[in-house]
Amino acid sequence: MLVADSRERLLTIGYQGRTLVDLVDRLVANDVQLLLDVRQVARSRRPEFNARRIASATEAVGIAYRHLPELGSSRRMREHLYQTHDFERFAGLYLAYVRRWRQSEVRALATTVRREGTVCILCYESDPASCHRGIVAAEALRTHRKLEILHL
Repeated sequence: MLVADSRERLLTIGYQGRTLVDLVDRLVANDVQLLLDVRQVARSRRPEFNARRIASATEAVGIAYRHLPELGSSRRMREHLYQTHDFERFAGLYLAYVRRWRQSEVRALATTVRREGTVCILCYESDPASCHRGIVAAEALRTHRKLEILHL
């Protein structure tokens, strides 16, 4: 889905169920300038989604790639989520973590969007309502109300 041009857009995307080619095509179609990987560890069981491969694919089409592990969820939180499937608890813990320890990174994210144009944050889950990147986007919006948030 192509979005109207705006300098302050924060997009999110999950690679679950996608190919790297599809992911890059979606980024290009939405005029993304910077892809921020918000996984704590930028590796995947699907090798095409390891940091180097993503960076190579995005940079080949003029999209910068940056890994921002500080906004990733901890292994302990992820393991608890996988065991319990209690996303509400996970979301509460992650939000508390971000608000206590990662506000400078959230503010920097909002500043990056204002400075660099359309930015997209990447994680695994296809559904942003089941992923910490939705929380990151909401916190960035709380920090900078002029952001337009779109989940691809």
